[in-house]
Amino acid sequence: MDVSELRLALEEHGVREDRYDLELEGFTLPNDRYCLRREGRFRWVTYYSERGQRWGERTWITESEACEHVLHKFVKDDGATTDA
Repeated sequence: MDVSELRLALEEHGVREDRYDLELEGFTLPNDRYCLRREGRFRWVTYYSERGQRWGERTWITESEACEHVLHKFVKDDGATTDA
């Protein structure tokens, strides 16, 4: 899965766009959103951004792993959306 596929999957599951941020190259910390960032050539980072802080940060080697993690944050295995 890549970021464009992740966007589609989140949309299909009805996840509101104001719940996540997939601005890959950005340096801003949006408020109250789950974020996916590419940092460097081989590092992907996921975290929850709140009040300028990064919470629950995890790193990934591949885009696919990071995207799957974000999707699972919002969609349970049975297809129901969560509040991440």
